[in-house]
Amino acid sequence: ERKRVLPDPSEQMEVDGTAEKKDQIQPPIKRYRQDDDPESNNILFVQNLSSEVNAETLTKLFQKYAGFKEVRPVPGRADLAFVEFEQVSQARMAKTELGGFSLPGGKDMRIDFAKK
Repeated sequence: ERKRVLPDPSEQMEVDGTAEKKDQIQPPIKRYRQDDDPESNNILFVQNLSSEVNAETLTKLFQKYAGFKEVRPVPGRADLAFVEFEQVSQARMAKTELGGFSLPGGKDMRIDFAKK
C-alpha cells in the first residue's frame, strides 16, 4: 500500500511563481479603484443649508465642477439637497473642495455621499 506523505511545513512551496516558506504565505489583499469604494456615490447629500440657499444658488456653486448633472432639493426640508454628478470621482472632487463651504446665512455646508 502506498502512503500519502504530507509536505513538511518548513519546506519551500511555490506561490504565485515565487518560492516562499509556508508560514510566510499571506492572504491576497483586495484591491479596488477609488470609484469602487463602498462609501462613495455619484450623488452627494448636502446638509446644513440656511433658508437663504435655494436650488439656483447650489446649481451655481456645483456647476463649476466637471460632470455636474443636477441639484434636487428635498421637498419640505430647505436645509437638505441632493447633487448628482456623472461619475463618482467628479462627486468626490466637489465634496472635497466644497465641504464646510460657508454659504449665505452663515452656515457651513456639510457634504456626504448619499446612501446607495
